[in-house]
Amino acid sequence: MKLPDFLTYLNHRVESLRASWKLNEGKAFGMWFAQEYFELGDADAFESISVDGGNDKDIDLFYVDHEVERVVVAQLKYEAKGKYKGKKNELLGILHATDWLKDPEALSREGRPELAAAAQDYVDAIGKGYSVEYLYVFCGADHKDVLDAARQFNVNEAGNVPSKHCTVISIENLKTLHEESIDQSTRLDSCEISIEKDTFFEETGTFGNAVVSTVTGEQLRLLHETFGDRLFDRNVRLFLGAHKGGVNAGIRDTLGSASDRKNFWAYNNGVTFICDQYKRKDNKIALTNFSIVNGCQTTVSLANATLQAARESKVLVRFIASPEGVIDSIILFTNSQNPIRLWDLNAQDKLQKRLKRELADLPKPYLYVLRRGEKRQLTLDERKKYKRDGKLQVIQHDLNAQYLAALRGLPAIAYKDKGKVFSTHRDEVFPAQVRAEEVALAWQAGNVAKDLVKAELEAAAKGEDQRRLAILKRGATFFTLAIMGILLHERNGGVFLNKLKPEVAGSKKTAKRLRNYAEISLEWHVETVSDLVDSGNEIASIVRSQEGWNKIKPRVQSKWKVFKVAKAVMEAALPKF
Repeated sequence: MKLPDFLTYLNHRVESLRASWKLNEGKAFGMWFAQEYFELGDADAFESISVDGGNDKDIDLFYVDHEVERVVVAQLKYEAKGKYKGKKNELLGILHATDWLKDPEALSREGRPELAAAAQDYVDAIGKGYSVEYLYVFCGADHKDVLDAARQFNVNEAGNVPSKHCTVISIENLKTLHEESIDQSTRLDSCEISIEKDTFFEETGTFGNAVVSTVTGEQLRLLHETFGDRLFDRNVRLFLGAHKGGVNAGIRDTLGSASDRKNFWAYNNGVTFICDQYKRKDNKIALTNFSIVNGCQTTVSLANATLQAARESKVLVRFIASPEGVIDSIILFTNSQNPIRLWDLNAQDKLQKRLKRELADLPKPYLYVLRRGEKRQLTLDERKKYKRDGKLQVIQHDLNAQYLAALRGLPAIAYKDKGKVFSTHRDEVFPAQVRAEEVALAWQAGNVAKDLVKAELEAAAKGEDQRRLAILKRGATFFTLAIMGILLHERNGGVFLNKLKPEVAGSKKTAKRLRNYAEISLEWHVETVSDLVDSGNEIASIVRSQEGWNKIKPRVQSKWKVFKVAKAVMEAALPKF
């Protein structure tokens, strides 16, 4: 994609988001960036930019990424023609922004409840050892002073706890980000790398041709200085930071030790390059149309280390010249160095594998995805089996676990602490007797609630209903589901899930009935939280923990007692399953 084409696309998206959500251009750009960079849905993307406004302490976007245990703060500058001039002072502003986030109470006293809520999230995350990523994002060309300041910050912060890292994202990076999101990412044209003398061998196979060798850390450091994050256009993710106790922290600590870094070659899994072709001559290897597909964390850690540490470290490297069709498999199978997530471990549980088989055998079957990449491995016949109305019927195991948790009365855990769904509350969310029909119903309910919240968010934005907006953008999908759980059991009986028929669980008729439950539940959630706010509670505090749900739940149960008195209305509004 050429830059003018990307700018046309970007400007169209910014205008669309601005009109739909009643935002200014800067916030609309931030919402687009959150969707592309973090792969967030509309509601979560909208929430991430809610800190932006008057006296925002230079923070335009705030996001706690629990999956990779990092806090992201960003300053974003939109310019429709892509000619914004990055400024060193703006970068320095975002680097100092977290100083304000250390004191949530002070921000609350200033009358900034959204920023105060973000500050509390920041304090909580730092207390858990999360890393901090600062982003300076602007619609313009790279600027040397800005890049130099970011590099110097990263060098100075190397080895500190919590880990802090700064990334500069210019218009070219934004274009690459979009190309990657639509699977049109490109590789870099060419480079020449010095390899250690007489430390290589070549391998040939159906994958293509490869050279295995050793390079100094300085070589990778220089490569990153030249190309920056464009090196990783084909990688599954950019640098994840170095949270306390993580693999990346281990890389940092090894490089910081004068004795340990001499063993770096043995400790580290190495770096994998893919390319169209390579040419080796003496101790030089020239790559054409290349990218790093595994080893981003290693490369960036070396780029942030001291020059001496990089020079004294050696790294195992592979240069693989493969046809495009093989590249995706190389990327998939080489990216396993970072810690396995709790939900990845849970996916290997016997109960999950049983659910996978049973969901596939339902009259309306679902593909229960336990691992990334499963959809790509389906045969044509398998795709036909799981298709309905032209769409592949897929249940994402980790997201559906959050839906199940919310339906079981754990909405704050589902919203704010996904890891506990798969640890502390795993047996509660996935009891031994859980049925495939229940899992399918939860998936339908979750999607109905999510779609409803999205529609209501857009309507509230257009109507400029700030109170409703503030409630809906903070975990409303999960709290709506929790109230739906109450209504479903009150209306259908406490053990109705044990009797739920297979042909009912995944039907369109069931989805329509769930929509009724969702609409009532969402309104009760908004009304209840609004009442709590009028009583002196803050929205962010209400949804942050299960204590908040304990305030909501009895009020919902009271509403139900009143609602069921009008029996005819209740039965018409909430049809049984």
